[in-house]
Amino acid sequence: MTEALGEIGDAPAGQESSEFTAALEQARELVRRGETEAAWSVVAAAVPRWHSDDPLCIAPLTLLADPELSPLVTPQRAAWIATTPRGHDH
Repeated sequence: MTEALGEIGDAPAGQESSEFTAALEQARELVRRGETEAAWSVVAAAVPRWHSDDPLCIAPLTLLADPELSPLVTPQRAAWIATTPRGHDH
C-alpha cells in the first residue's frame, strides 16, 4: 500500500503539461506576494486546459498536494475543478 501511495504522490508532477506548469508557477509567485485571488484566477484559467493521459486521474492533484496552492482550493473551488470539462489537446 505504501508503494501505491508513493506512485500517486509522484504522478502529478510528471503529467502536467508545460502550459499548466507555467500557470502554476505564476500562481505560486502571486501567492508569495499575497495576491491569492489573482493566483486563483490564474489557476482557474488553466484548469480547463489541464489533461492527463491517465484515465484514473480526473483532476490536477498538484493543486491539493502543493503547499502554496492547496490553500486556494476551497470546497466550492474543488467541486468546480472536479466538474470542469478539460481538453485533450497536448
